[in-house]
Formats: sequence, C-alpha cells, structure tokens
Amino acid sequence: MNRLHLLEESVEAVDEWFALSNTRILAPTDDHWKVLRRLVREGRSTGPLVAGAEPAALTIEHGGVLHTADRDFARYPGLRWTNPLA
Repeated sequence: MNRLHLLEESVEAVDEWFALSNTRILAPTDDHWKVLRRLVREGRSTGPLVAGAEPAALTIEHGGVLHTADRDFARYPGLRWTNPLA
C-alpha cells in the first residue's frame, strides 16, 4: 500500500466519524485555561506530555470520554477515558 492510498483511507475514516450524530469538534470553553493549568500541574506534565493535557482538558470541559490507547492520559485527574483496544 502506498502513502497516498493510506492518506485517502484515513481521510475517509474521519469523514465517516463526522457523519455520525455524536461526533463533533470541541472548542475551548471560558474555563479552558483553568482546566488545562490544573491538569498540567496535577498530572506533572512536562515536555511532550503537556500536549496531551490539551485534549484531556477539552474532554473534561465538555463532559466527554476520551478514547485512546495511550496510558499517559491516566495521569490527568478527572479525565474519563477508555482504551478502545482493551
């Protein structure tokens, strides 16, 4: 499989997700910095882990559940997450 084919498959998969009624793009709320700051501090996030605090904060702000196989998200208190591969 070449890269262009993989790219097209990826784009099609994301298009399918957005066709679902329960899929949406999350935007930061007015409390975003407060939530993000707390997660970075309490999760002791440094370096690349700081980037993970961003989707964690958005998920918390919107009362969602993050679906990820990345166990680093367990460090963020108050984040509901599940490993879809488990």
